[in-house]
Amino acid sequence: MSNTLHAFEFFETDPAKIQSGVIVLFGDENFLKTICLRKIRDAFLSDSTAEVNFSKMDADRTTWMDVRDDLSTVSLFGGDGPRVVCLADADKFVSNYREELERWIPAAVGSGVLIIEVGGWRSNTRIYKALDKSGMQVDCRLPTSRNGKSIDYRGLAKWATHWGKKNYRLKLSLAVIEHLMDLVGPDLGIIDQNLAKLSLYLDEKTAVTIEHIDDYVGGWQVKTVWELVDLALSGKTGEALSLLDRLLQNGDSPNALLGQIGWSLRRVASAFEAATRYSRKGIRQNTNEVLESAGYRYPAEQKKAIQQLKKIGRRKGLQYYRMLLECDLALKSSHSHGSRARIALEKLLFGLVDHHVEIS
Repeated sequence: MSNTLHAFEFFETDPAKIQSGVIVLFGDENFLKTICLRKIRDAFLSDSTAEVNFSKMDADRTTWMDVRDDLSTVSLFGGDGPRVVCLADADKFVSNYREELERWIPAAVGSGVLIIEVGGWRSNTRIYKALDKSGMQVDCRLPTSRNGKSIDYRGLAKWATHWGKKNYRLKLSLAVIEHLMDLVGPDLGIIDQNLAKLSLYLDEKTAVTIEHIDDYVGGWQVKTVWELVDLALSGKTGEALSLLDRLLQNGDSPNALLGQIGWSLRRVASAFEAATRYSRKGIRQNTNEVLESAGYRYPAEQKKAIQQLKKIGRRKGLQYYRMLLECDLALKSSHSHGSRARIALEKLLFGLVDHHVEIS
């Protein structure tokens, strides 16, 4: 039986079935890691013992001996339950002490709980295979479709609906959550924050509607950014700049606006990249698969994207990654304040039509 679970499965696991030993949380979704860590702590520690029996160590400044000593330390202040030690950002630690961990895993049950948080985690390594048999490892990434190449937005929306009902007692539908995701993107931390915000305004008897999402999540700004990008890509730069001015006058941060603009432009660049890969391999392109892999999920937006991508052209669209990077670097250095930040964003919008514009 495999001991490797996706975070969504792990949340439904009976706490009594979570064994002591080594537990690895891997992936790039910090929100999932945070709530997985909370579940593990609650499984082994009570409110009275959590303070004395839990420690979070700096993996970059910790040796394997430090970890072993901490796991075997008995608190002077008492407290039932095992020692629970968490190593955050431990990719380098795992590389340095891989052999020690491989030897420790089979005998680790009953010797405290070691939680290791990492980013990358390859399935073809001995440590992965050992934990799959004798420990536990939790995939803290967004769920993917069957081909593993694109985000499973439907599965993500179903989980977020369940999460909002269980944790915030919101009366949610799948359509409402999908609308929320359209506004804020597939960022679980932001989705959770907005569900929490909705729970402050709505009681558990009130069905959450799309209008509630627009009113309380702040959909005006996000929708305006999408409209801004659509106008710029259509060559209507003047109208796009007017919307940009409206957003900046509203107090929106240039860096935050770039993040939202970048989300739209990366989808464009990703679609062209996928199409290019198909072309180079001599494979006939499946348009829907190309668009889905780039993040265009629904038929209506795919239809709109096809017309948009035809107008942009592959040569132009493939440059968007570079342009976003240049604008990001400018906002963090030479154009980080005031009117210069505005100039950086304006030149990015101009560049979507004319790529000879450079930030100076």
